[in-house]
Amino acid sequence: MDEADARRRIELLEESLAELLQWVREQDVYDDQFDEQTAWAPRLEPLVRSDGLAPLAPLYEDQFVRVADLQRELEKVSQMVVRAEGLLGGGKFEAALGRAGSRHRLAQGRSVQSSDG
Repeated sequence: MDEADARRRIELLEESLAELLQWVREQDVYDDQFDEQTAWAPRLEPLVRSDGLAPLAPLYEDQFVRVADLQRELEKVSQMVVRAEGLLGGGKFEAALGRAGSRHRLAQGRSVQSSDG
């Protein structure tokens, strides 16, 4: 692998990380967990079954969460977000997100052209 190929791979990783970071930031459920008024754990605690699981919501009877692990898992995600923000600091986040958007538009344009041709 030459230097140009290595640099392109790093750029693709940065773009993917930026897209993932933006997606996490846009999720209300992520932010809600840091607010005492909207966090799940207090609401789910009374519903914990003997196996440690609680139904995520009455409408999702087949979706369960292990309440005891919720805070630890949230801390892991939060640490990943902080690390990703650190890696993409100094304007790298915006640049990577811009490149990713351009790459997607270019790929979409090629797809439309190939389906038209």
